[in-house]
Amino acid sequence: YTYQSEGYAKVQVQSSGADSPRPIELRRKGDQWFLWRNLALSDIRTPASNDPWA
Repeated sequence: YTYQSEGYAKVQVQSSGADSPRPIELRRKGDQWFLWRNLALSDIRTPASNDPWA
């Protein structure tokens, strides 16, 4: 994770639907963190059980 900008954090999230960790960016408001930028959901594979080409 990184806190390069005040009030923002970027973390890498491991997903079973991707080969490598995906970044998400969080924004802090008070004592809470909110999803600010979601780059994790792009290019996630279809489960093999739902893939007619698998």
